[in-house]
Amino acid sequence: MLSLLLDALGALVIIFDSEGRVIHLNNACQEVTGYSVEELKGKPIWDLLILPEERENVKRVFDELVRTAAPNRYENYWRSKDGSLHLISWSNTVYRDPVEGVKYVIGTGIEVTDYRRTQEALEDLNQKIILLHETAHRLGEMTKEEDVYQLTVHAVEEILGFPLCTLDICEDDKLVPKAMANGLPPGASQPVPLSEETLATKTYLTGKTYVLGRPDDDPSARPTYSEFRSVISAPIGKFGVFQVASEKENAFSEQDVRLIELLLGHTTQAISRIRLQNELREQARRDPLTGVYNRRYFNEVVEQELIRSRRYEHPIGFLMIDVDNFKQINDRFGHQMGDRVLQEVANLLVAQVRESDIVVRYGGDEFLVMLIETDGQADAVKARIQETVKERNETGESFPFPITLSIGTAHWDPEKRESIEQVLARADKRMYASKGAHRGTG
Repeated sequence: MLSLLLDALGALVIIFDSEGRVIHLNNACQEVTGYSVEELKGKPIWDLLILPEERENVKRVFDELVRTAAPNRYENYWRSKDGSLHLISWSNTVYRDPVEGVKYVIGTGIEVTDYRRTQEALEDLNQKIILLHETAHRLGEMTKEEDVYQLTVHAVEEILGFPLCTLDICEDDKLVPKAMANGLPPGASQPVPLSEETLATKTYLTGKTYVLGRPDDDPSARPTYSEFRSVISAPIGKFGVFQVASEKENAFSEQDVRLIELLLGHTTQAISRIRLQNELREQARRDPLTGVYNRRYFNEVVEQELIRSRRYEHPIGFLMIDVDNFKQINDRFGHQMGDRVLQEVANLLVAQVRESDIVVRYGGDEFLVMLIETDGQADAVKARIQETVKERNETGESFPFPITLSIGTAHWDPEKRESIEQVLARADKRMYASKGAHRGTG
């Protein structure tokens, strides 16, 4: 009758003698452990079910229960016959015989494995969200895109625990790798033209996230590493693609996808903000008509170049340039044509100097070119510019009327005690001398 009653209970019930040997266990216990009553009867509980690292503690709790006869509560893992682990929350009590003392120990328990796993998963998720929030704050403070790329990859590696990931940004109709996890093998990420049909380009062009549990789930998935079995491919707004790979099939959960998309949302905002700030900063430096630098930017940068010139003992060359007879061009052909002339001259000057040199619209129809780290080359650059202007006039490539430029050159020598104003004044004086030679030719 007692056995039938115990089996009817949903809880786990196990009965021991005062030495910890099993006397009886109900059906619920047998289902969890995989052992029958006959297999366990007469054997100490810790010999079969208790994990080795927990045995001494379980014995201590059991002995205290027998000694004090005071009911207690305890949690410990049971290892079942098939090797699986079950976390059991026990409520333990004793049955005392008036003569013999403690005769039975009765343990009533419920399995809390799933509950505890859920609890631990929630705690893990909460910790990840907290760390991602901190990462989002850091992303919001960054001023360089490269730092944003590296932090995003680092967060996926360290916070989300995915050691195989790569971040690609679209440049010149290609997805170009910008940051990748340390765990990726060499060559695992290569530039890919948007015209190629790959999972990355598909992700970028559609703006959708794709999750593949197996490589053959999508024909566009062509892993660069044969061991990749699962992948998350998610867009970084309109800027690029982030991909996470695993060597296991069906490795990613919906939660993994949501956390990555949450992070990439902040990455997208950071890139957008940095690019907008750079664009506004660049606009403030540029002449809106010609696109070359303005005088304000020149005043900012020239002091830095003077410091560097002194350090490396390299002179700086200057070309002061004026468009001859520009007023007559405006009067005769209109201001729109005059604007076109200034734009064409600016483009010509940029094309004839190095990328490190600085072309400035100095005012009106005047331009200034600063030749960084030159050694008497200003006159050679002047000759090259004049030759190009002459060739275009002969071919009529730019305008149906000839354009001429007056150019004055000067050098700032770090060994001489001469101000930049004096150097520019000398270049300006030579430009006007050149203009006098061109007068009447426009």
